Amino acid sequence: MKHNIRSRSHRTSLPYAARLALFGMAALAAVYPAGLLTLTGAYMYGLLHPACPPASPEPPLPEARAIRLTGADGVTLPGWYLPPRNGAAVMLLGGLGANQDAMLPELRLLAQHGFGAVTLANRHCAGEIATLGCREAAEFDAMLKFLLAQPEVKQVGALGFSVGGVVVAAGAARHAEVAAVVMEGNFPNLYAEMTAVEAAPLGFQWQVQRLAVVCYRLATGCRAKAVSPLDDLAALAGRPVLLVHGELEAQRTQPWAQLAAAGENANLWLVPGAGHGGYATAAGEDYERRLVDFFSASLLGEVKEE
Repeated sequence: MKHNIRSRSHRTSLPYAARLALFGMAALAAVYPAGLLTLTGAYMYGLLHPACPPASPEPPLPEARAIRLTGADGVTLPGWYLPPRNGAAVMLLGGLGANQDAMLPELRLLAQHGFGAVTLANRHCAGEIATLGCREAAEFDAMLKFLLAQPEVKQVGALGFSVGGVVVAAGAARHAEVAAVVMEGNFPNLYAEMTAVEAAPLGFQWQVQRLAVVCYRLATGCRAKAVSPLDDLAALAGRPVLLVHGELEAQRTQPWAQLAAAGENANLWLVPGAGHGGYATAAGEDYERRLVDFFSASLLGEVKEE
């Protein structure tokens, strides 16, 4: 009987390796959610709270002046205003983490051809949370209101890079006063951008992506799917649009889908050898020519003969 009891006891107890495996699984079950939340939270915090680079205290050109604009939500931001010599001014909006100096190369380029411009720091420079194109609508509206109040401004265009392009699409869709739009390297839809990297369903990366979407909604109050240049481009009512994307980023930014959404008055330029940004460096004088020709034709009615 003793032998049988020992046998039954031996059969019902787990081997050491199995017990170790169960312990590991239990520990993983406890640690995994915490690790998932920590990783996603750190990623989203960095994305929504980018650093604000120090800005130059001096105007970029003698004829430019410092301004401060307050949006409808009460956020006040610094910027630069360059009056136009030809009656046309362009709103310049930088990407994530941009301050009022981020688009100065474009401002100087346009100034050489008589165009005016206005820039503005992104809202994170005022201690606000960045929303990747949702609440930045307040900055767009403030810039447009400012330009329309200037007696020397007769026509208004807009140029935005990356997240700035997203804001430009949404703002122009709401304001017919914006006569022409240039969008550079912008994503087609924020949800699509946040889940762009292919991931196995229910795998770790898949979970991080979906949790990031939830975190974005909780932090900003905005729906990622609603931040959608694809939808906004379709609402531009046939206004001139120039889409600029690097050929190395095109698979992710889907410029062909954006071109189709923008309609028959839109054009797409894929910059050879360029990734996300650096278009002027990659294309040289061709960048200046295309940009100036586009705004000259769409804002001034000047079509350059080839």
